[in-house]
Amino acid sequence: MKLPQEFIQRIQQSLNSPQAVEAFLHSLESSPIYSLRTNPNKPTTLPYPTTPIPWEPNGYYLKNRPSFVADPLFHAGAYYVQEASSMLIGQTIPQEKPLTILDLCAAPGGKSTLIAANMPKGSILITNEVIQSRAKILAENMTRWGNPNVIVTQTDPKQFAKLPNFFDLILIDAPCSGEGMFRKDPNSRNHWTPENVSLCAARQKRILANILPSLKPNGKLIYSTCTYASQENQQVIEWLLKEFPQLAPAPLSFPSEYGLTNIPINQKPNIAFQCYPHLVKGEGFFFASLKKISSNETLAYNTSINKRKKKNKHKKQPKTSNIKSIKQIAEQYTSLPPQLSLEQYEDKLFLIPPHIPQLVKAKIRIIKKGIYLGKLHRKAFAPSHELAVSNTIRKDLPSVQLPYNQAIEYLQRKDITPTSPPPIKKGWILIQYKNVNLGWAKVVNNKLKNQYPTNWRIRTQLP
Repeated sequence: MKLPQEFIQRIQQSLNSPQAVEAFLHSLESSPIYSLRTNPNKPTTLPYPTTPIPWEPNGYYLKNRPSFVADPLFHAGAYYVQEASSMLIGQTIPQEKPLTILDLCAAPGGKSTLIAANMPKGSILITNEVIQSRAKILAENMTRWGNPNVIVTQTDPKQFAKLPNFFDLILIDAPCSGEGMFRKDPNSRNHWTPENVSLCAARQKRILANILPSLKPNGKLIYSTCTYASQENQQVIEWLLKEFPQLAPAPLSFPSEYGLTNIPINQKPNIAFQCYPHLVKGEGFFFASLKKISSNETLAYNTSINKRKKKNKHKKQPKTSNIKSIKQIAEQYTSLPPQLSLEQYEDKLFLIPPHIPQLVKAKIRIIKKGIYLGKLHRKAFAPSHELAVSNTIRKDLPSVQLPYNQAIEYLQRKDITPTSPPPIKKGWILIQYKNVNLGWAKVVNNKLKNQYPTNWRIRTQLP
């Protein structure tokens, strides 16, 4: 499939030699690079031949793209399928102290799961997507990943200006013209136009201007795209530095063997980097690092806003006199991370990260907060699927290991007859595959009654 002529002409101007242009164009006609990143909190053995990605300790290249939907480990959140170049974001996260982090344009969740795996202990990640359908996918992927210190929101970027000087780190993986995906998605070439590049650049500037008030002094801003267009990349960074004097470069350095191209910003190096597929084993990717050196924004909202009245204020809570205390229930199933609070909302239990009140006051829509533990009944507790796949769940709970065929049947929400009697006669039991939790079942007459979420079940015909 042919590349747009205007795109070729621009690449010829930006690369430094005819040989480089030829190598670049040839790389776009070669096979795509496939890669994934394992979940450090769900160690297991991958079923695919892999080779390490040098800049990400949990990242691996694959020889080809398998059917991930046919792998129970994929559904369990044991790994995330992510493009290799974009994993470089993991090396931009400061490690000196716990951070409050915002991933602003986060769906489907690749960089959010990367941040969750690499952020310092005690950090909180707020991961946002403005489009409802994509925000739902983001929440599902963050649930599978299992990190409890995560809040998923669905809010327009400008709303975060109501949280002035709030975040230590903001990642903006901006919506872009997608030139870096020409090799993986050849059809995207048909939708490319110079006019769309200009539209994307204008949108990127609006997003950045809206979000800057919420970055703390000394906070870090990471901007990235999957495009090669200078108009969407270095020109946006140069515009930022000109229009917002409270920003300054935050230089980065990488080993030369990574193959990154250092992109000068105002003739200064080590601020921005481009991944070209003829030099880097990955797709097209750009990223830059800035910091906030001062704060001169006016507060964007009135901090004396009254708290919203709680809905269902007089709704009866479930009677708990015949069951253990809420804390005892939680301790039976989870390790209770110290930075999270245990809270009951009506008949549901949650492990809640900090910052929920501030987000509510700023009218930021929250669609997932921490870990939903389960539901209280009069004489029992029903643990949630979210708890089963979380990183906080206790390791000593009763479990059953399933072979591959039965694991697939479980994910299709079929009831399972185990090959040997379960370790308990009745009650809730974890279903595992290769020592990774897939979800819950209830033991009834030595059979496992499937409790996998109906809307998550495998519906497609597997190879």
